[in-house]
Amino acid sequence: MLIGFSTDLARTTPRFLWRAHSSGSQGYNSCERIASSLRHTCKRVGKHLSELASAQHMLTEHLLWQMKATDDFISWTSSLLFAIQRAKWARMRGDKNIYITVIDTWHPSLSELELYRASTLLDVLEVEDKDKLQRKFFTHEYLCLGEVLLNRHYSSTLSFDRLIDCGLFRIYPDLETAPGDRVWLYKTVMRVRFGPQFDHEWLLSTRNFRVMRGLVDIIRGENTYLAFAIALLALRKHNLAEENVLKFLAHVLSS
Repeated sequence: MLIGFSTDLARTTPRFLWRAHSSGSQGYNSCERIASSLRHTCKRVGKHLSELASAQHMLTEHLLWQMKATDDFISWTSSLLFAIQRAKWARMRGDKNIYITVIDTWHPSLSELELYRASTLLDVLEVEDKDKLQRKFFTHEYLCLGEVLLNRHYSSTLSFDRLIDCGLFRIYPDLETAPGDRVWLYKTVMRVRFGPQFDHEWLLSTRNFRVMRGLVDIIRGENTYLAFAIALLALRKHNLAEENVLKFLAHVLSS
């Protein structure tokens, strides 16, 4: 069932993946290393999905946020918006040390990292498509096993508090005020992603251009700088020929 599966996924995995983590996240998370709960406590565990004796059970527990010490999965997302949603939720519930990490999956140092699209993995492991495990909830989630070692050649870790201080919620005010409800936050993110605002293009004002320029300059000079800039711009539907958008792209490309 799993023969050739990881090879096929490697061809379709997005180049850049994001992960929000905080004091309340499972496993071990830092700017140097991301590790699953199991890998953090056990030095020698399976490296490939085919080595897991209970992959289906572990997958369902992981995706249902059951936070088991035996969980060897690490979650990533192909969407910066969903990473911001996760970071915002961590802040709402009082977590500390909230960060968003981005990795370049094409870098040679990560060539042996096997990444699995969660919705596809649910199908492959024959998990029933219902309730909180419906495929539509995991279209942008990717999973890997064990640990990922990080460095500035192919990853960056951004402080969520610093992103806010530099104006993240000034340009995306939809996400600023929340009543402390996770469902409300999910619905807000869905409105940002699929709502009426995508029926028209947003004008990038001079003020917001300056804010976005300050946000991307947090990691100016790092290899993931361009990926962060494009992902940030893509959070809204903009006319790419608009003056301030062109100025923003020119600023990014001049680095």
